[in-house]
Amino acid sequence: MKNNNAIALSILALGMSVNTVAETEKENKEKFEFSGAIEASYQKDRTAGETLVDTVELGIVANLSESLNANLILKSEADANGDLPTSGLVDGATLNGDIKGISFTLGKFGAPFGVYESALVSDSAGKGIGDTSGVKGVMLATKINGVTLSAWSGNSKNNGLSIAYEADNFAFGIDSIRDAAADTSGGATDTINNKGVAIHAQATFGHSTVIIEQIKVDADTAAEEDGQLTQVELNHTIGDWTFAVSQNKGTTTNGTKDDTKTNAYGVSYVLDEGATLTMENNKKKNAKRITSVKLVYEF
Repeated sequence: MKNNNAIALSILALGMSVNTVAETEKENKEKFEFSGAIEASYQKDRTAGETLVDTVELGIVANLSESLNANLILKSEADANGDLPTSGLVDGATLNGDIKGISFTLGKFGAPFGVYESALVSDSAGKGIGDTSGVKGVMLATKINGVTLSAWSGNSKNNGLSIAYEADNFAFGIDSIRDAAADTSGGATDTINNKGVAIHAQATFGHSTVIIEQIKVDADTAAEEDGQLTQVELNHTIGDWTFAVSQNKGTTTNGTKDDTKTNAYGVSYVLDEGATLTMENNKKKNAKRITSVKLVYEF
């Protein structure tokens, strides 16, 4: 299943690099490993259409030794005008290793908070308030009887905990954050991500998959509303085709109940190894219905 959230892809790449160090048997590995993604889409409502290059991402892993590697993630995402910025391309830069079963990550990374996985074009509703990219700190992780425990900290007020379990047909996780999006340059703190909890689960039955995720954040002042967003998705795969339907609903910080709601359905087709074409129709609350076509190439 394809993950349409570039931030989640970065987190996944980071997690894979950490877990690879912790779990890979001693063997001769390539000195450098490369991965990446290019996403382009066309979106049209009843009055206008727009073509976008949504994301360009490149991941580079340098295997320094059997128990130490370096990971660099370069990423550019389209801004509000549909342009790809050329500055701030370093989305993650870490050293990753393992000491007696304890994996560590040191540097700039996307802290684990939510998964935002979908077989559709649209991001899940929680992505906006669950953005924890750009954390500068350290993360420790270990695996006990199939359960992965991780903790990270950027400073005394910038930290989080996660617990996750993954089996062949089932995955479940709980993540917590505190001030994950705080501005460390001396500016005002981002009130959206001050405190939060993400609960996510995924179960597969034959060729069908159910995804459920809830993101809850607390604002830092009594005058602001808490944010709570929920995604439910069902998708079914037949050969190279995947059919999906989803609903995202909730309230954003400073919002009212159910002020965010999107119903979407679509189909994706695997064109070739790493290449997927997805077509989607979605309707957001108080907005025009949008039809989207996205082509994604991952390597």
